[in-house]
Amino acid sequence: MRLGTSTQPMSTALIDELYAKRIHTTLRNILAPRQDLTFAQLKIYYQERGFELNRKYANSLELLTPDGKYNYIAYLLADENGISIKVAKYAGITKVDLVENEEYGYCSLIKATNHVLEKMKIENVTKARVTNTKRIEKNLVETVPLREALINSIVHNDFSREIPPVFEIFNNRIEITSYGGLIPGQSIEDFFSCSSMPRNRELMRVFKDLGLVEQLGSGMSRILQSYDRSIFDISDHFIKVVFHFLYLFMMKISPMAIIMAI
Repeated sequence: MRLGTSTQPMSTALIDELYAKRIHTTLRNILAPRQDLTFAQLKIYYQERGFELNRKYANSLELLTPDGKYNYIAYLLADENGISIKVAKYAGITKVDLVENEEYGYCSLIKATNHVLEKMKIENVTKARVTNTKRIEKNLVETVPLREALINSIVHNDFSREIPPVFEIFNNRIEITSYGGLIPGQSIEDFFSCSSMPRNRELMRVFKDLGLVEQLGSGMSRILQSYDRSIFDISDHFIKVVFHFLYLFMMKISPMAIIMAI
């Protein structure tokens, strides 16, 4: 590696990063840590949508490596796995006072996703404000953008490093963090262009079959209808979405007043 007029050996981390950018490793080609996988949960979800998985479903859903063994997609969708999605809840606006730490996982990623969706529905309560002329009711966060950001964080997460997305609830915001950063070759403008560029194409297909996504880039469109780009924090390895609670703005409470109240 050239530094000014001198040359230095690259670090192992930098070599790995450059190599990963050159050959995009898909989950389809990564061998599952276990081969004794079952898919009863996945079959039930397909049946509920009116589909019946035939004997060749492992091939049709691309759950096999080129040599016919279960791949990491299969591992994520199996009845049992080692992947856990965490939902943490804090008493204040920092991570100091953890009051709840739920884990949804060790099961089919579809089941875990549905559990997180249900948890967020419970947490995203409705607040009301009565004015001289009317009663105003708002959820803490707009429901459709929250759902879209949640599902996007899971289906586009880079599971190749075995790092699942994290969901954190504070008393003034909800933060959703997924691992992987932008897809290799994707620019910031591409990310916000509302065109579909799936990181995990095979996962996207299953989520689409089960009605969780549309695979048309519509999720980003729905988010940007209610929020601007500033809610996204994009780094080399992570993408974070921050939803500040709407009722705080509805009540015209300043951020400083919130901090002082805490």
